[in-house]
Amino acid sequence: RSRNEYLGGVRFEASISERRYWYTRLELEFDEFENLDLRTTVAAGGGYYWLKKPEHELKTSVGAGYRNESYNNGRIVSEAVIDLGLDYRADLTPWVQFTHATFYNPGLEDIADYRLRLETAVLLPFAGNDDVKLKLGMKNEYNSRPVANLERLDNTYYANIVWQIK
Repeated sequence: RSRNEYLGGVRFEASISERRYWYTRLELEFDEFENLDLRTTVAAGGGYYWLKKPEHELKTSVGAGYRNESYNNGRIVSEAVIDLGLDYRADLTPWVQFTHATFYNPGLEDIADYRLRLETAVLLPFAGNDDVKLKLGMKNEYNSRPVANLERLDNTYYANIVWQIK
């Protein structure tokens, strides 16, 4: 066994204008090999669509957030973070989507302490429902200051079921 990690979250976006939007997000993570009982990240901010077509999107976001990390040795690390993101989507065919997302979260007090996540995936229809998709992808997570004896970069290959609420 090389990994025992659970990650979940929710993101909500609402339009302000044709190209501008606001968002809020919550992410929870457990990682046995980081000795992490719970990492909670909450953030909110605004974003802009640089490209907004039905079959092709490019958007960026900027916001502020808070990250709390509780380790199994009792150590707790809490800090305010900057929340930067870039999202790209292209419909390759009427039933296949390509997506890429980049998230950069440096600490406000020390920007050299940051987390960077890149996620690239393909979404395919699942169960004959347009709102439910099979997501096959790769996630690269970089931690500038990992716990002792761990690498800074984690790579994960995954298959998820995605339910999109419109």
